[in-house]
Amino acid sequence: MPRVRKLTADEVLLVEVEHHATARAWMAASRLADQKLTQAPRQPRFVRTTPPRIGDVVDLPDRLRGIVIQVHRAQDGSWGYAEVFVRRSRRWYYADHIGPVVGRPVGISRIDHPRKRTYGWFVRGDKGKRTQYARFFSDMKYGGRAAALGAALAYQQATISELADFQLAA
Repeated sequence: MPRVRKLTADEVLLVEVEHHATARAWMAASRLADQKLTQAPRQPRFVRTTPPRIGDVVDLPDRLRGIVIQVHRAQDGSWGYAEVFVRRSRRWYYADHIGPVVGRPVGISRIDHPRKRTYGWFVRGDKGKRTQYARFFSDMKYGGRAAALGAALAYQQATISELADFQLAA
């Protein structure tokens, strides 16, 4: 699972306050309806209007986080679902199940250099001040942005599991 930036204490407090406010509103609404609830009311989901970019780390249901590998778009430009790399496997999620973008994967960066015709993903990991591993995954060689990102993630996970103590490049 990729690492992302840490939240400050103020950001954590803001998230907790918003969560408790919505929970209180749901409980008040259920009391007003004067019904016995057999299950907790369903909270509204985060609705995205713009699709996430390939390589974005997004929030998913059940407190999971995943990396977007591919986004399915219709001819009219709308999007309905995306393929996400979660727990070392690829899964498709509908748009209403995909939460906000949290960040980008640590140690993997996108390189688009038109003058040199270089397009792909670069993976790098450092141990102290020395680069422990570095590799470039070309879009052309791997058959597209999504396939190259999948190969880069697989390489990073395999390399990390081989090395006992490592640090990802920031």
